[in-house]
Amino acid sequence: MTIETYYNFVKIIECGNILAAAQELMIAQPALSTQLKNLETNLGVKLVDRSAKKISLTPAGEIFYKKAQAICALDTSMHEELQNYMHGIAGTLKISMTPSNPPSLLHFMFDSFVEAHPNVNFEFHEALSPQIAENVRTGISEIGITRSPMRNVDDLHLIPFRTEEIKVIVSTSHPLAQYDSVTLEQIKNEPIATTDVIAPRITQAFQSINCEPNFYLRTAFKRTALFWISTYKNCVTLLPCTEDELALEPPECKILRITDYDFSVKRSIIFMKNRKLSPIAREFLQGIDIPCDFPDI
Repeated sequence: MTIETYYNFVKIIECGNILAAAQELMIAQPALSTQLKNLETNLGVKLVDRSAKKISLTPAGEIFYKKAQAICALDTSMHEELQNYMHGIAGTLKISMTPSNPPSLLHFMFDSFVEAHPNVNFEFHEALSPQIAENVRTGISEIGITRSPMRNVDDLHLIPFRTEEIKVIVSTSHPLAQYDSVTLEQIKNEPIATTDVIAPRITQAFQSINCEPNFYLRTAFKRTALFWISTYKNCVTLLPCTEDELALEPPECKILRITDYDFSVKRSIIFMKNRKLSPIAREFLQGIDIPCDFPDI
């Protein structure tokens, strides 16, 4: 079985049918169809269910597809590493991250790296944490940057690198804007706008004072919650949010610390166990003081 077989199988599944895959690969359709049949014969299992319009994976095909993706990602990484060895670090750094990132975080992660490696390009995939983990598993991205708690990540290295405090954010016309800090007791009756990933932490906090939070708006993205308080002014937002991030939101809002509860979340770097990191990824992680001395990478 050649490496081309893995690439071609992945392409068939991505395209959804053999004709489209053959056109992208510039291979004759009968030859690609024969290759797929021979692959199933050699493995002794049926990998796909064929219909007139679309190919779908069997349970065995699901297993093979994920492994084929990993093999292709490793092959690509190997060639990139060899090229980097010969010509210096160049290529593309592939990262998945959440859509809302404060400028201070982006400056911290990328300023020195961009200056030191002008021949490196970037491919960002913005998604929620479960999709970020899946992107890393399938090789779409080498590195993920996530902020919510992660489950079922035994196959991933997960390294916290930045702690962010959850704070109360209000419009400057809100009665609470007269304060610099508040307690949970002060906001327990306030309508709350927040994101789905932060909502469980808020519920846990309010249970410490024997009440349930009054969720007025729950959304997937931080920007929507910030828009709501800055526009309608009838609620408060509980989010991890920095001053430079808030400055992007008109009109002005105010950030208040919560003084009676340890309210923080951690941003974490994730990458696959038992998968070699490219030199580009290693350089990036070392630049933000993430260890790259794991024996399996």
